[in-house]
Amino acid sequence: MIKEFETENFQAHKLTHIEFSDGVNVIKGTSHHGKSSIIRALRWIIENQPRGAEFKSWFAGTKDKVTASIVLDDDAYVSRERKGKTGSGKYITPIDTYEAMGDNVPEEVYGILQMDHRNIHSQDDGYFLISLKPREVAKLIGDAAGLGIIEEVTGKVNSIISGTTSDIRYAKKDIEELTENLKRFENLDKIVDLTNQVKVIIGKHQELCVQMNIILNLISDTQRESDVIQKCRKKIKLEQYIDIVLDIQMQKKVLEEKHQSISNIITSISKSKSTIEDCQKVKSLEPIVNEIFDLQNKKKEMAEVQYSIASRLNEIDRLKKSKDEAIAMRSLLSNRLRDKLIQMKICESCGSEITDKNIEKVIAWKLQ
Repeated sequence: MIKEFETENFQAHKLTHIEFSDGVNVIKGTSHHGKSSIIRALRWIIENQPRGAEFKSWFAGTKDKVTASIVLDDDAYVSRERKGKTGSGKYITPIDTYEAMGDNVPEEVYGILQMDHRNIHSQDDGYFLISLKPREVAKLIGDAAGLGIIEEVTGKVNSIISGTTSDIRYAKKDIEELTENLKRFENLDKIVDLTNQVKVIIGKHQELCVQMNIILNLISDTQRESDVIQKCRKKIKLEQYIDIVLDIQMQKKVLEEKHQSISNIITSISKSKSTIEDCQKVKSLEPIVNEIFDLQNKKKEMAEVQYSIASRLNEIDRLKKSKDEAIAMRSLLSNRLRDKLIQMKICESCGSEITDKNIEKVIAWKLQ
């Protein structure tokens, strides 16, 4: 209940303060003296209407602010103010200050007021509830009792269930495809080991290539030495023949040793060539290895999808709990309404007599 009201620079009011009594209060006076402005100031607080700055008093200065405040019976208060012709103004409460954006009242302010347009009745409005259609009356009663939460929760639950079911179906399909693809790479560990072996073999091959270059240089040097020997044979004298032969034999022995070393190296090179061919075969497996890595990344993404699905399932459980609580509240309200109708014996909306046969229909009609 509103205990006090105050407004400043609002239309015809320079500064007006009203303290309400318990029960019904009447504000009377001649026409065009500010009675309706009080209702407009209340709407400005409760509904954030009207917008703009036209309601500012003509006698207020440019820098003067327009305010309207109410104090409730629990000593909580809400103050609405606006300064200048630009901006939307603000709400001031004991908790904090909030910007008045758009047409809506901040949720924190509504939590203090617990009032909206249905709590304000002008002199030109029809009688409350009596002038409304039965369906509109039932809707107002349902909103006041909080029954609208059932439809809201049901809609959210159905939406989440539908989305989650679709995600689960697609996730299962992706998991089946990934599982089938992974079967092609059961020997992935062996392939990785073989790749490492290939890297070692390539390193050895490079070392052998260096050694082969050294051997080729030795062969070239040997060939030059052989040419020199041939020339020397023509020039030596007969008495020097024996010494030269001995020297040649020594050189021949050295050359034979070098030749044997070269043969061994050539054999190693042949083996390296075979190893290189094996390496080339392994290198052809590189696209498959890359595909395996891609599949591993997809597997991680599927794990994230599974985590998201688990989170949504938890949200569904929470919403189901809220739905059960709302249904329990509806059952409690139905029992209370049944007790009230039994006491009244006559329906206050249609005037018909309440009997055991029609009481359930009346309850269902009022709670729809």
